[in-house]
Formats: sequence, structure tokens, C-alpha cells
Amino acid sequence: VLLNAADTPAAARVLASCQAPSARRDALTGLLGVFTGSPRAEDRLLAAWQGHDPETEREIGARAATSLTNWMVLSGRPDQALTWADRAVGGTVPGSALRAMARTAQAYALAAASLSPEGLAVLGFLPVSGNEVPIPETDALIMRGMLKVYVDDLPGAIADLGAAAARLRTGLPSTYPGPCLAHLSDAHFRRGGWDAAVTHAQLAISLAQDTDRPLDLVRAHARAAQVLACRGQWPAAQAHVTAARAAAERFPLVHAVAAVAMAAASFASARGDLAGVLLAAEPVRATRLLGAGGLPGIFNWRAIEADALIGLGRLDDAEAALREFEGAIPQAGLASAALALARCRGNLAAASGHAIEAEAAFTRGHVIEADVPMPFEHALLSLDDGRRLRAAQDRPAAVAQLEKAHRIFSDLGADPYLQACATELAALQVTATPSSPAALLGLSRAELAVARLVATGLTNREVASQLYVSVKTVEYHLRNSYIKLDITSRRALTALLH
Repeated sequence: VLLNAADTPAAARVLASCQAPSARRDALTGLLGVFTGSPRAEDRLLAAWQGHDPETEREIGARAATSLTNWMVLSGRPDQALTWADRAVGGTVPGSALRAMARTAQAYALAAASLSPEGLAVLGFLPVSGNEVPIPETDALIMRGMLKVYVDDLPGAIADLGAAAARLRTGLPSTYPGPCLAHLSDAHFRRGGWDAAVTHAQLAISLAQDTDRPLDLVRAHARAAQVLACRGQWPAAQAHVTAARAAAERFPLVHAVAAVAMAAASFASARGDLAGVLLAAEPVRATRLLGAGGLPGIFNWRAIEADALIGLGRLDDAEAALREFEGAIPQAGLASAALALARCRGNLAAASGHAIEAEAAFTRGHVIEADVPMPFEHALLSLDDGRRLRAAQDRPAAVAQLEKAHRIFSDLGADPYLQACATELAALQVTATPSSPAALLGLSRAELAVARLVATGLTNREVASQLYVSVKTVEYHLRNSYIKLDITSRRALTALLH
């Protein structure tokens, strides 16, 4: 009960008092190990499977097989995960809570095997509306939301994960509270709701610390790092990357390594550190489990790596990376990956001097973007296409693409990329018009972030905790905001922002 309620420390204490060896004890020890990243987890789960009596301990065997399914996913062995998922489902009774658990793990295994649509079909026993999903099946609802993130169904993911998060706030026990909040953060980031992405990442961090689950902590810090990096909040983003790496040392499986790589690559890319991007991706490549750690839709670092290789002039390596990227896209297709691939292909062709190929690739990207509900990806496409068009001396088309990118980056608060747009437009003798709330108010992005949280009624200390900065930093930004807005109180700030 404690393990299924994500109370890992208490579960460990209770389990330590159970001395008599048994298949049930091995299954529980193994499940605890899955959550904590123990290298003994797999051995204990296999012992439970081999030691249980199929006649009298069928439930124990099904639980062990379900845990082994999840462990195989996290360690980058999707084929073995599918085998264990079949055993887990086969050991349960249709309509039972254990069958729902087994189906949830099976859906995860299918996603890891690049078969997310099939995984969603396995969860077809759930009602369409997340709010109508029975309380005992909340874990399955969370998994459905996760898989929707992987297939670009971001509105659906936010609806499912949001419904599950609302249940968590009421104190409902759940096996996967950390993944719920981390994936909800990721869905908001991809959808363009970056303030919500930061909020849910911070909640996920707090929860992961309370439950003592290192993989959950890796994911949560990685989510926070990505959005803060793209906003140019370097110290906070770096702190989250560092924290993610520290947590991954406790859980050195490929899913943790890939989550850190994604965060570190995003940070380096936003800062223009191309060599840093390649260093960030190297640990994933070193695992030799790219099928798991580089699966588009789950870990989207391949396009960042390809862009870095192109920027460094390593065009042959970039071509090889893009062929690898294309081969990794799920057979059923994934519009977001196809868009990123087209953009990178356009950049590579432009860098190679192949103007016709570059134009064709960017044209293909603009066609695909209608099916990709990700504003940041749209803006990256327009920024890179604008650069290509400027180099081709097509000024009107270049200005149109760059102004489009500037508007999107401004709305997102993607300051490093906003500056890149402004630089490109200045070269065309065009002055970019500010349109973001921060720019219109005359505040910096950091000042607006502080002001928004203060306006919700949080104290300076609570704001500092949310933004991963010191109280003095909050006081500094708040004081500057008062001066710029010509106000003297939190009440006036709240009224102005509303």
C-alpha cells in the first residue's frame, strides 16, 4: 500500500521489518528497487517470478512481471519489457485492479518500443474523458496522458494529466505522481504554456524529494531546466541541470541519462554553446541504447545535436546524425519529429550550398507545421528559414519569417532566441516590435516571473523557492519592478498585472 501511494521511505522501513524470505517479499523488494534505482531490483523481481507458486500466488507473479516490465523499459530493453508485459496481463483476471496495472505497464512498454498508438489502444478500457476515469484507474489515466505527449496529442495530454494532477492535490494516493507532474510540465512546454510548465516542474521536484524517487527527481529537474534555459534564466537553469545530474547518479539507467542529456543540450543550445550540446548528448550515446534514450517524442535531443554539428561545420557528421534521426522516427509517423528533421535538413542543405534542396526542405517543414501544436518548433523553423532567405537576398520573405518567429518567441519569453531574431532583423534594417507582456510593461523576463508569482499572493520566500533563486534575488527584481512601473505595493502590482 505504501509503495503504491509513493511513500518510498515509509515502505522501505516497513519492508525492512519483514525478515522471512518469500516470493511476496522479493516482489516488494524488487518494486522498491525499481523506484529507487537499486541494482538488485531485477534480481529480486526475477526471484519472485521464479519462486512464486502459480496456483496459490498468481497475484504475486503478476505483480513481479508488471514491475519487471517497467524496469525493462527504464533500462532500455523494450523487447524484454513486452515479453514481461504479456506475462503480467496473462496472470491477471479481466476487469481486476491488477489487470489495469498490467495493462498500464504494457502500454508503457509499447511506447518504449516505438509503438505509442498501440499503447494507447491497450488503454482503451478507460473512458474518453479523464474526469470520468474511475479513481482506482488513475495510474492508467496518467499513463494515457504520458503516451499522448509522445504522439503530439498535447491538448489530450494536458486534459488527462491535468485531471490526474487535480486528484493528486486532494491527497489521492498514486503510484506515478512524479511522472504525472513532470509530463504535464513537458506537455505545457511543448504546447507553449511555459509559465505552467515551470510551475508543474517545481511541484514535481518537491514531490520527488518527498517520495525519495531519484528518477522522478531527474525528470522534474530536467523539465525545469529546459524551459528556464530557453528563457535565458541561466543560473536557475544551470542549477536544475546540475541537480538532475546528481539525481541520475543514484539512478544510472538510460531513461535518467537521456533526461539529463535533453536538459543539458537545451541549456547549451540556448547559450549558443555548440560544443556543449555535443558533450551533453555523449552520455546517451555511450550507453549504446539509442533506441531507448533517443526515441523521438520521448527524448527530443537529436535535432539539437544535428543543429550543433551543422553550426560547427561538421557537415558529414550532421548528415549521419540526421539519417540516424530519421530512422528513429516511429513507423506510424510523428509530425513533430518530421518537422524538426525537415528544418535540420534545410539547415544542412543551406550550409552545404545546396539552395534548391534547402528551399524544398523548409517548404516541407512549413507544410508539416500545421499538424504540430508546438509554437517553439514553429518559431525555430521560421527563424532558420528567415536566415536562409536573408542569405539568399530574398528580403521580403526573410522579414516575414523572422517577424513571425519574433512574435512567437516574444509570447513565449524565449529571450535568447528573441535576441537572435532581433539581430537577423536588424541586418535587414528592420526594428523588431516588442509584443510580450514583459516587453510591453518594460520589465525583464526575470522581473515578470517574480511579479506574476507575487501577484498570486506568495511571499518572497515562496517565490524564491518556486524560481530556484535566493530571497535577495526576488527582492532585487521586485524592487526594480516597482521602480519601472511607478508603484509602491504588492496590491498595486497585482492590480496592474490583472
